[in-house]
Amino acid sequence: MKNQQYRLRKAIIQSFLYTFLVVGGFLTLFPFIWMFLSTFKTEAEIFSVPPTLLPSSFQFDNYVYIWNSLGNFPRFLFNSVFVTASVVILNLFFDSLAAFAFAKLKFPGRDNLFSLFLATMLVPGQVLLIELYRIIQNLGWINSYQALILPSAMSAFGIFLIWQYMKNIPDDFLEAARMDGANDFDIYLRIYMPLSAPAMAVLAIFTFIGTWNDFLWPLIVTNSEELRTLVVGLALMQGNNVMHWTWLMTGAFISVAPVILFYILAQRYFIAGLTAGGVKG
Repeated sequence: MKNQQYRLRKAIIQSFLYTFLVVGGFLTLFPFIWMFLSTFKTEAEIFSVPPTLLPSSFQFDNYVYIWNSLGNFPRFLFNSVFVTASVVILNLFFDSLAAFAFAKLKFPGRDNLFSLFLATMLVPGQVLLIELYRIIQNLGWINSYQALILPSAMSAFGIFLIWQYMKNIPDDFLEAARMDGANDFDIYLRIYMPLSAPAMAVLAIFTFIGTWNDFLWPLIVTNSEELRTLVVGLALMQGNNVMHWTWLMTGAFISVAPVILFYILAQRYFIAGLTAGGVKG
């Protein structure tokens, strides 16, 4: 009798939890679904009463207009892809290289230097914005790809994220490789970097999302359409032109689709990197 009551109570709780997750997931995804379907609607359909979820007929006129007629959209998209890919690659290399040095190499002042790196995470980026802009200005990099890429080529958060993963990798790999004559860079590149793939996937996702959606810094350091990123370009086009909601929805969907796609492709490594508590030897 008690077992039956326990099973019934457990089934009720599980049913409630699953229902809550399904409803919560639907409420989370609904704005994205609405935005995606609105890219195939006309302006009149968006403001129709009562509102409709599905368009009366799927049409691609909004995509064609956005791509061919609305400002310099293809250039904005290229800039976002190029800048984001460059920042992600540089972060993966420099952050993991620094994390390897802090986790596995012994040198004077290592712990103090690492603490100093971590302390920079407590400083809001807006506090350093003016000085960073002055540095870029003095270097003559205003309105250039260097200004968009190099200030974000390394991060204390990325170093810490990969450091806490690498420190759990047994030192036996390091000692065995040194006995075989490998130098420290080869050990990092051939052993510790591949073993840290889950943590690097997490860093890649965070860096991709942060760089792709960054608005303030690209707005400050660029003053021509040739170098504006997609987020900045869409915002400025919205302010300078008469924007239809269908065009705005289409541009917004194009800007958010790469982030969703990148996460879907890397989610297995993302979950593994977040849940990994150590590495078995």
